[in-house]
Amino acid sequence: MKAEVIIIGNELLKGRTREGNGHYLTKVLGKHSIHTNKLQIIGDDHAAIAQSVELALATKPELIFVSGGLGPTEDDLTKTSLANIFEVKMTQNELAATITKENYKRMQRPWKPELNFYHHFPKEFTPLNNPVGLAPGIFFTHNKILIFVLPGVPREFRAMLDQECLPIIKQSYPQPIESFDSYTIKTSGLPEENIFNQLCPTLWQDLQQWTNGQGISSLPNLTGIDIVLQLNTSLKPLTDYHTEIMQYFDRSPLAPYIWHYGDEPLAELIVKYLQKMGQTISCAESCTGGLISCLLTDVSGSSEVFPGAFITYSNQQKITQLDVSPKTLESFGAVSPEVAFEMSQGAQKYLKSDYAISITGIAGPEGGSSDTPVGTAYMAITTPTVTKNFHLSFTGDRQTLKKRFSQKALFYLYQEITKTNNSEIL
Repeated sequence: MKAEVIIIGNELLKGRTREGNGHYLTKVLGKHSIHTNKLQIIGDDHAAIAQSVELALATKPELIFVSGGLGPTEDDLTKTSLANIFEVKMTQNELAATITKENYKRMQRPWKPELNFYHHFPKEFTPLNNPVGLAPGIFFTHNKILIFVLPGVPREFRAMLDQECLPIIKQSYPQPIESFDSYTIKTSGLPEENIFNQLCPTLWQDLQQWTNGQGISSLPNLTGIDIVLQLNTSLKPLTDYHTEIMQYFDRSPLAPYIWHYGDEPLAELIVKYLQKMGQTISCAESCTGGLISCLLTDVSGSSEVFPGAFITYSNQQKITQLDVSPKTLESFGAVSPEVAFEMSQGAQKYLKSDYAISITGIAGPEGGSSDTPVGTAYMAITTPTVTKNFHLSFTGDRQTLKKRFSQKALFYLYQEITKTNNSEIL
């Protein structure tokens, strides 16, 4: 099965909002063996909507998804655009009115139809329930193509996709839809070209025994190279694939460079590992402003392993909260391995944790120098027996650097806690 996706919103084209519905949708569709031919992002414009819908129809897919433009403001043009495209009138739809009324009731708000016109619908189009928002979605068919129109709010889009669209698709195509899932082999320490063209020249071909032509990807990132396989889980469970793939790589020259099988976030791996070991981790952050702590505490159950953190942005707070020596700051500067070293030891001391991680750096855009340019950071990890320093150097804007610092810090932390416990990496 094939799908076309149209994402509508001026805010997306102007960079005010990050697009996420297309990413979520294509992942969900892929798991059901539905291939996305094209994903378009367009503005709130009648002509652009008409052109995109007509182009999508011309490819004759089984499914078309449209996201956005169902709200109550003047730039929400999707319903009227569709009425014009398919030459139907806008009418008051009783089912849409009922859905809207119940949605307002759920949110304990009075519905005033004259303020939003959620019940005005293209004639003969079917309203879809919105289980977490207000505006109904739309479903209709054209030349046997199933067309779904959902709100652009990600929380609403995802709920309606799962609860409204997928059941209709399965009912319309009663034959079993194959299920697919991705499986990731995470490596570190070797460039992409060395893995596939030097160390394991037949690796790409070897992996096809599990993918059945569904796809292999090689994805460079901050922690190394992720090799991602698309696996048909209709044929056998993911656990069976896992066993076979691990046995293959155990005999591969790539084995020493693999640090994890799976796609769990680093913070989740760290929390689960520390839970398993009955150990704890604390943080002392400067340039990341608490982002490392945030990532750890995003994981359910992190309270078992995370007693707390220090956000010491100023030198004075580094001194008073973490016992960083004024002499160290004066001699080496706040962005230095020496200060990171003392920050980490202070966090472990005061929060009585088994491990502590610290970071201090320059996220820019100002504050850099020839010796410590923007994108420089130093971090330290204190284990039960030793404190180690690490140097980080990245490029990017302030937000990007904070994210990169945090992810790399978590990677080094994961390596250290598994190494210290002399345990195989999960």
